[in-house]
Amino acid sequence: MALITYLSDQLLKIEQEGFELDPWKGSTIKILDNAIGSGNEFSKTLSKLAYEEVVSYEELYPKRVRNLPASVQKFKSTLREIIDQIRTYESMSDSAKEEKITSNILGTLKFHLRGSQLEELKQATGIKNETDRKEALLGLIEKLDSDILQMILRDILSENPIGDKI
Repeated sequence: MALITYLSDQLLKIEQEGFELDPWKGSTIKILDNAIGSGNEFSKTLSKLAYEEVVSYEELYPKRVRNLPASVQKFKSTLREIIDQIRTYESMSDSAKEEKITSNILGTLKFHLRGSQLEELKQATGIKNETDRKEALLGLIEKLDSDILQMILRDILSENPIGDKI
C-alpha cells in the first residue's frame, strides 16, 4: 500500500511547475526496483518515457520543442496504469496469488520436461488427494538430472517466469 501512495504522490509531481523528467524517472524506477525487483516491467515502461517532440516550421530552421501537454498526459496515464496494475495484484486473494505461482511453476516444469517425464507430471497433477499429489511430484523432481533442476529453478525465480507464458 505504501508503494501505491508513493506512486500517487509521484503522479502529482508530474503537474508541478519545474518538473524534470529524468530525475523523476530515476527516483521512481529505483523505488519500483527496490519494491518489486530489479528490471521489472513497470520500471522498463517508465524508462521508455520521453518528452514528445514537435517541429516548428514557423522558423527558418526547424527547432525541436517539447510538446509538454501531450508529454505530461502520457506520463500521467502511464503511471496511472502502473498504479492500477499494482492495486489489482495487491487486491488478489492469497489463494489467487498461490494459484498464479503454482501455475507458473507447473508451466516451467512442462517447458523443461520431455516424454515420459511430462506424462508423469500430468498424472501427478491429476491426483485428487493433496498428500499423494505432493508425493508424486516430489518423486518426479527427485528423478530429474541436476542440470534440468537448475534450469527449472532459474526460470521459476527469474523476473519473467517461462510458466507465465505457457
